[in-house]
Amino acid sequence: MQVGKDSLNRLNVADAQVLERLFREQGQLDDGKVFLDADASRQKMQDAITNWLPSVTKPGDTVFIYFGGHGDALESKKKNDPHVKGSYLLPYDFVPYWSIVGMVKQEKDKKLSEDDAKKLRTYQTWIKGLELSQVDEALAKHSGITDELFGHWLQRLAGRQIVVLLNACHSSGFAQEGKDFGPSEKSFDFLTNEMSRLKDLGQSDTALIAAAGARQTTLSFRLRDSVLADGINDPANIVEAQLKPDEQLSALGYYIGDSLLRGPKPTKIEDTFANCQRGMKEYLERLNALQRRNHGNEVAPYEPHLFNHCSAPVLIKP
Repeated sequence: MQVGKDSLNRLNVADAQVLERLFREQGQLDDGKVFLDADASRQKMQDAITNWLPSVTKPGDTVFIYFGGHGDALESKKKNDPHVKGSYLLPYDFVPYWSIVGMVKQEKDKKLSEDDAKKLRTYQTWIKGLELSQVDEALAKHSGITDELFGHWLQRLAGRQIVVLLNACHSSGFAQEGKDFGPSEKSFDFLTNEMSRLKDLGQSDTALIAAAGARQTTLSFRLRDSVLADGINDPANIVEAQLKPDEQLSALGYYIGDSLLRGPKPTKIEDTFANCQRGMKEYLERLNALQRRNHGNEVAPYEPHLFNHCSAPVLIKP
């Protein structure tokens, strides 16, 4: 299942479409669905994970879930706590606070439609009586996909090996150890308190590749090699050959695709992660070299994270 969502551009859309095709062709997936733009709503994602995926798979199968879009983190309320409280994904229909503020102004100016006025009443009930510092968490709970909610959805896939690929800011916060801003620990507890429940249900075979740390943001897209123009350009770039002239992939999407196309048979998740880690590091170094040459601002570094709690090898490509 591939989700590509971005209200500002169609970059994650290209990620979802290209990776879905490559997972079918190179990863030998039997079936797949892609949800783009308005179809990448919270309800449709829930239906796909809790209804469609259980109907087309059985215990022992491997399920891949890829999300490309926006993500955010909830700060811990504890003083000097280096952890984030949790991370959440923003589906197409996520309701940010600034949107509510804008709707209130439109209503005051008598420019809000009747349907939108009904939506506004609902949104206002979500945050009624809350302090401003509590609003983000309430909106994440009501219209986002929190790590806890995602864990509940995955319970419907008991007995399957689940591979989750999250291409979003702050995405390592979906793993307990990934919530730590400091050095990562060796323990693994996916989706905060959910792993203990998943183990009870026989669902412990879960692996996660996250595009960035819990306090890190990601770039929207990876520049093409021809744009970087630093002498390392590969005119036979097999990943870019998958794209239309106006398309670009994210950094994580690019190196997952590169692993599917150029990786050996079999390619394990550890191999794909190492390719992403190495490639993203080299890309950011090249990008910042370009920024320095052009006297631009350098990009803050970010790196992918792997959390693997699967009992059997995870094959990205058999």
